[in-house]
Amino acid sequence: MYGNQQPSSTKGQAQGGASCSSQDVKQIDMRQRFADIMSPDDDDKMQEDAELQEAIERSLIDIGQAYNNQEIDYCETDVAAKDLQEDAAVQFLQQVLKSWIEDKLDTTVHLDDYIAITVRRLEPWANAQRFFARVKQTAMMSRPLRVKFVGEPGADAGGLRREFFRLCFMDITNSGILSVGQNGRFMFANNTSAYMEHTYRHFGWLTVLSLLHGGNGPGFFTEMIARYICTEHLECIDIEDVDDPIIYDKLKKVQQATSPEEISAAINQCDFWFDCGCSKVVNAQNKDEMVRQVITYQCFLKGKAALDQYLDGLKALGFLDIVRQNHKATKQLFNRTRHLTAISIEEIYEPRFSPLGSNKRQIEEIVLAWSDFLRDVEDKEVFGDIYDEAGIEVVTKHLITLQDVFIFLTAADAMPPQGLDCIPSVRFDHDKPTAKLEISTCFLYVLFPVNPSMAKADKFKEEFVYAMMNAPGFIKP
Repeated sequence: MYGNQQPSSTKGQAQGGASCSSQDVKQIDMRQRFADIMSPDDDDKMQEDAELQEAIERSLIDIGQAYNNQEIDYCETDVAAKDLQEDAAVQFLQQVLKSWIEDKLDTTVHLDDYIAITVRRLEPWANAQRFFARVKQTAMMSRPLRVKFVGEPGADAGGLRREFFRLCFMDITNSGILSVGQNGRFMFANNTSAYMEHTYRHFGWLTVLSLLHGGNGPGFFTEMIARYICTEHLECIDIEDVDDPIIYDKLKKVQQATSPEEISAAINQCDFWFDCGCSKVVNAQNKDEMVRQVITYQCFLKGKAALDQYLDGLKALGFLDIVRQNHKATKQLFNRTRHLTAISIEEIYEPRFSPLGSNKRQIEEIVLAWSDFLRDVEDKEVFGDIYDEAGIEVVTKHLITLQDVFIFLTAADAMPPQGLDCIPSVRFDHDKPTAKLEISTCFLYVLFPVNPSMAKADKFKEEFVYAMMNAPGFIKP
């Protein structure tokens, strides 16, 4: 559960003005590391390397375009080629979304006409719905957005928006408008009240608003639902998507039955064939097809009206057209399969070292503890204490995940598909060696106090976990 504890050691959501500094406003992408070869003291080399970087990005986008159009299909056993294909798809999707954002986001709007949403952490989705209930024309969603959390300081320069959208999507999964399969993936529930109140359309609008303003897509749908959203084709019918555990268990027995007696007994235990639209008599010859029909009903047809209303919401600002024109790349927006790794976070957050050979640089090698910490998290070796409501006794331990770390750093639970507003960085504070570490989810930096104790892995881990567990909205019982 997410609470509203106040930070004692971080800037948490955002500190500073409402826009990133000129040093930070360059967009980050998945191939930023190619730019590191540029030397600021050699203009000719800068020009050559800039041209090389541009050529690399063009090539990646071309590969992503081909991937989206299914013109290439690397052998799945060719890991390096598959990784390049996936990176290219990410780059291509980023380009698609940036073009759509540039076309739809109205940056000429006066500050007084921005969309302003005030959010209570305990009911973010309800706050979003109250805003959508006032929307008369979806064109107004093209205005810039500013988010304010009740009782919390900070101007929104991106971090608060990402936090709001993440909390909304998380809230939606617990709101009763979706159901969850045995695999933990979500589909649309048959919720008539929500349908009549246009809740699913509002969910579609939230998705559009999130992607327009730097957030993620829902990412939690089943493969079947995500593919249908992107292509209108019904594919990937999977028994693991079934939400009802009783129906799931009975269907598994039908699937696994082999002898005539087992098949007959398993079929007779299923009292839902007719209710799920199976008009044929089920027997040993057609049992697999009948199981597929039940799965289709349970995971798709039962919530089809809700899904259609969601798709109607996605039409805002022409977004559904963008999704379907680039269907293979955009599927990740609805069915996220790429996961954070220690290396990916370390590559995103580049250290800003003092000059090589300087005394400060030597002390700044504490960043090695940062690397060790991320790998310990990846290996499931880092835990945080969760205290009772009085903050006195430890009631349980929370396993820290890389997603937790990324949320703490950026307020997003995954890399936003359109990229981040600023280049994330690791910075060093030589002036306040006894200070606590500090983060900014808007300006995307981690500021480490430089002192000998922070170079020790255990001390670094203790300080970082303490800061995480006391950040606004983080874990509490």
